[in-house]
Amino acid sequence: MLTTVLIVSMVLMFVVFLGIRYVINNVINKASDAIGNAYSRKNNEEPDVVIRIADEYRDAKWNKGGRIIKRAYTFYDKSYIFSLTDVPFQKLLEEGLKTMNLSDINVICRSNNAKRGATFTAHAWKAQIVQTDNDGDKYRYTFQFTTWKTMYELPTDIKGMNTLLTEIERTMLYLDPEATVVRKRLIMNSKSNFI
Repeated sequence: MLTTVLIVSMVLMFVVFLGIRYVINNVINKASDAIGNAYSRKNNEEPDVVIRIADEYRDAKWNKGGRIIKRAYTFYDKSYIFSLTDVPFQKLLEEGLKTMNLSDINVICRSNNAKRGATFTAHAWKAQIVQTDNDGDKYRYTFQFTTWKTMYELPTDIKGMNTLLTEIERTMLYLDPEATVVRKRLIMNSKSNFI
């Protein structure tokens, strides 16, 4: 009898915990969206902040023995626009993407020369990088996560996603020490399922 009561009370506590977490995440997301929408209405767009990757790496906090950067948990819902000098897609592919160490996160990289891009496929997410523009010797590449599986409204493999993004940044920095990145928040349509 006592064990049944304990089990029932533990299950109820867990359900209450999930409910509280769901409510808190919704409040945070709505507040974040409201702030972002207010800024967008005021300025007609989100600010573009150009950051030198080398400066960011100098100031970064690292996890896993320097393998990944500690980031805000919402890094996956942004597109990253990298600007590089003298790095056409073929050079990015041969000297960069094909040399990245992705074995520990079990990712398959497939390039598409016709679209000047590559896709990364893992068991719980997909990402892509595409050449979006070039002006003379300046090349722009956009990287973003396109789909991911979630649990409790967060990606199930957030560490793998962070590892890939860190490898992409390292590759861009290796190919052009003066590379810059602009982050833009993605407009997403998503539905949350709770219980």
